[in-house]
Amino acid sequence: MQLMTPSWVLIIWTLFLLDDLALWLITLIDIVRSEFSGRNEKLLWELIVLLAPFLGVILYYFTGRKNKLKFS
Repeated sequence: MQLMTPSWVLIIWTLFLLDDLALWLITLIDIVRSEFSGRNEKLLWELIVLLAPFLGVILYYFTGRKNKLKFS
């Protein structure tokens, strides 16, 4: 018996995965371009986002962005 998946389910999954990939890349670019208060904080955030992509992105946007240095 072959599993038949409707095409709309595949489209939704593809859009979800592309969305997740885009958010992950945007987060990594934001980390690389930013300066942080701690010496190793940038490296730590890069490792968190690379090793735990979904959870790392969520943690960075709720806690990591507050530690960025603000330049005016």
